[in-house]
Amino acid sequence: THTGALATYNVSDNVTAYGGYVLGWDSGFEDNGDAFLGGLSVGLSDSFTLTYATVGGRFADNSNANEQGYMHSIVADVAVTDNLQYIFQSDLLTSEDNTGATVRETFGINQYLLYTLSDCWAAGGRFEWYNQEGVYSPVGQDDDIYALTLGLNYKPHANVIVRPEIRWDWDDAQVAGLEDGDDQTTFGVDTIFLF
Repeated sequence: THTGALATYNVSDNVTAYGGYVLGWDSGFEDNGDAFLGGLSVGLSDSFTLTYATVGGRFADNSNANEQGYMHSIVADVAVTDNLQYIFQSDLLTSEDNTGATVRETFGINQYLLYTLSDCWAAGGRFEWYNQEGVYSPVGQDDDIYALTLGLNYKPHANVIVRPEIRWDWDDAQVAGLEDGDDQTTFGVDTIFLF
C-alpha cells in the first residue's frame, strides 16, 4: 500500500509514536504523491492496546488521477485469555480531486478473533463491514459490502507463517464486479517470511 520511510519512537514503556513519508498510495517505487504516515500506540493495560494510525496528503498524482485526502484507522487489541485475542478496527477514508469534488467517502469496521492452538497452529475469523461512496459506485450513493473470513496460521519455522483461508463476500449493490445483491466465495493461501 505504501512505499516510503517510517520512524518509530518509544515515548515510554507503554507509548510508541510513528511518523514518516510515503510516495502516495499503491504506487510502488514510483513517486505518485506525497503523504504523511504516522500514529500512536498506547498500552492501556497488560491485555489492552489502542492504536491510531493515519495517512494524509496526495494519494495519487498521475495522468489517471489526482487525489488527495485523509485516512485513519483505530485499532483495539484485547488479549481475552492467554490463547484468545480479539481485535476491533475502524477505518475512515475521505478524499477529493483537484477541483474539490469527492472521490471517496468510506467507513469500515473489522473484527477479528484469533485462537492459539499450539506453538505452530492458530485459528482465526474475521468479519468486515465496509460502507463506501465513490470508486465503484457514484458519489452520493452508499453501498455496503460484507466479508466473512475463516483461516489458519501455520508456523513451520519461527520465521515462516503459512495462512490458508476461505472468504465469503456479499454486497447490497453492484460493487467491485459483483452483481446487485450477489456474493462470492474465495479460497486463498499466502506465506509470510520474516527476516
